[in-house]
Amino acid sequence: MTEQIANGSQIRAALAQTSPDQVLATAPPARLVVPGEDVMEWSAPLVAGEYIDLSAGRFLALALGYLAVDENRISVVPPLWLSPDRMEACFALLPLADPPQPLQPGWLLELLWGTGVRHGIQGKAIEALCAGPLPCGEKRLVRLAKGDLPVEGAVGQVQCYVAPQLQATVLEDGTIDFASLIGGSQLVQVDEVLAELTPTAGQPGMDVTAAPLAALPGDASQELGLRAGRNVRQLVRQGRPALLLSEVAGVAHLVDNTVSVMAVCELQDVDGQTGPVEEERDVRVTGSVLSGASIKTSGSILIDGHVDAGALLEAQGDILVAKGISGENTRVVCRGNLETKFLQNCSVTVNHNLVVGSFIFQSRVSAGGRVLVMEKGGSRGGSIIGGEILASKGIEAALVGSKTATPTTVGIAPNPVLAAQLAKLEELAKSLDANILRIMRTLNIDKVDVQQIKLMAERSPPSRRAYLMSYIRKLIEMVQYRDKTERTLEDLKLQGGVSCKDAVIRVTKTIFPEVRVRIEEAVFNVSQLIEQPVFFKSPEGILYRVGDDEQTHPVKP
Repeated sequence: MTEQIANGSQIRAALAQTSPDQVLATAPPARLVVPGEDVMEWSAPLVAGEYIDLSAGRFLALALGYLAVDENRISVVPPLWLSPDRMEACFALLPLADPPQPLQPGWLLELLWGTGVRHGIQGKAIEALCAGPLPCGEKRLVRLAKGDLPVEGAVGQVQCYVAPQLQATVLEDGTIDFASLIGGSQLVQVDEVLAELTPTAGQPGMDVTAAPLAALPGDASQELGLRAGRNVRQLVRQGRPALLLSEVAGVAHLVDNTVSVMAVCELQDVDGQTGPVEEERDVRVTGSVLSGASIKTSGSILIDGHVDAGALLEAQGDILVAKGISGENTRVVCRGNLETKFLQNCSVTVNHNLVVGSFIFQSRVSAGGRVLVMEKGGSRGGSIIGGEILASKGIEAALVGSKTATPTTVGIAPNPVLAAQLAKLEELAKSLDANILRIMRTLNIDKVDVQQIKLMAERSPPSRRAYLMSYIRKLIEMVQYRDKTERTLEDLKLQGGVSCKDAVIRVTKTIFPEVRVRIEEAVFNVSQLIEQPVFFKSPEGILYRVGDDEQTHPVKP
C-alpha cells in the first residue's frame, strides 16, 4: 500500500525550491487528500504523522494536503509554496493520479492561516480554484496571496538657495542695475547652506506573513543632479547627498547644475597702466574698464561703469556691465551670461544668453543661447544695426537694420564653444589624414588592410621587419585615432543641430532692406521693409510669419 504513496522528502524538497520553475520541475506525482478523508486502513508498523489521525483502525486526514510516507510514518504535506522573499504564497498542484474531492474555500483559508499567511489573500483566486474539479496529470502554481512591495519615495525635494543665473534690473535708459545682487541673496558666508537635498519618504510594504517591509527613500540628487563646485563641499548622510555648504565667504553661482562660491576682488577704474588682472575670484569694478585694460577670471565680472576701446574681458562665469561696451578692438569672452546697456563696435562671444538693455551697433556677436535686445534708452532702443549677430537659440529685437540700408547680418548658428571645438577637431582630422597618407606611401600601399599589412611584414626580410612593424603600428594607431575623431565630430555636429532646433529670429517692429538673415546653411537677403516678421527654418528653407499669425510666407534666396 505504501508503495503507492509519494515520498514525503521528495514533496517537501520540491516545495522548498526557490523558483516556481524549479518547483514544477522536481514535483513528484502525489495524492491530494482533504480534511476528514479516510486515507487508508492501519496496518503494522505504520504510525500517524503530521495532520493524520488514527481512529478505529483507520488513518484519517486532518488537513488539505498531499499524502506522504517517510519510512513508516504516514503524513499530510501542506500543498503551499512560499517564495523566498515571502511575497507570494501559491497552491502547488502536483500531478494527480486520481481526481480529489472538490476543494472548499475554508480548507484553503485554513491552509494559508496554518502556514503563517496573514496578508494579501486573493479571494478570487481561491474561488476559482474551488469552482471545479482539479485536473489530473497537470502541474502548476496558483497564487493565493501576494504581498505589497515597499514604494520608493519620489525624487527628493531639493531646495537650492542659489539663483541659476544673475538677474539684474534693466533701467528705463537701458542701464543694467545689479546693485541689489551685490548686497543681496547671492552673497554667502562660510558654512552657509547653499542647497538642501532631502529624500521624500516612500510607502512601507508587507509580505504575506504580515511582516512589515521598510519604505525606500527617494534619491534627492537623482533628478536635479546638483554638484559641488569650487569652494563648496557636499555633506553626505546615509550614503546620500544631504547638503551643499560654502567653504568661503563670497558670491554663490549655479552654472550647469554646479554650485560654486567665489570670493570677490574689488577694484576701482582699471586701465592699461593697472596691468593684466588675472583672478580665481569674482571681479567687481566699481568704476570703468578703460582702454588697454585686461581682466581674466575663473569667476564672474561685474562693472559699475563702461568698457572702453581696446579692453579685454574673459570670464568663466557671468559678465555684467552697467553702462555698455564699445571699441573696435574691444573683445569679450563669457562662458556664462552677459548683460550690458549696449554693444558698439566690439566683438563678443558668450556661451549662454546675451541681454542688451538698449542697442547693438556694428558689433560681432556669437551666443550659445538667446540674444535679447530690449527697447529702452531712447530712439535707438531695441535696435540691431550693422555687424553680425549669431545665436543658437534665437534672437529678438525691435528693429534690425536701418533706413540707410546698413549691411547687417542676424542668424541662427551653433554654439560658439561647440563651433570652436568642431574647427579644432576638423583641423586634427586633416592632420591625421595627411600623416596616414604619408605612412601609406612609405609602405607602398593604397588602402589600410590590417591583415594584409601584417602578412606583408611577416614575409619581408628580417632586416626590414622591425622597420616595417614600427610604421605599421603608427599607421594602425593613427587610423584608430582618426576613427575616434570622426565619431566625436559627428556627435558634436548632431549637438549643434539639436541646439538650433526651433530657434527663431523675432523682429517686433521692422526689419529693413540689406539685412542678411541666416539660419544654419540657409540665407535670405531682405530686399524690402517687413513689419513684425518671425523667421524660422523649414524643410523648404527660411520662412517667416507676421507676429503671431500662423500664415507663413516663403522667402527668395
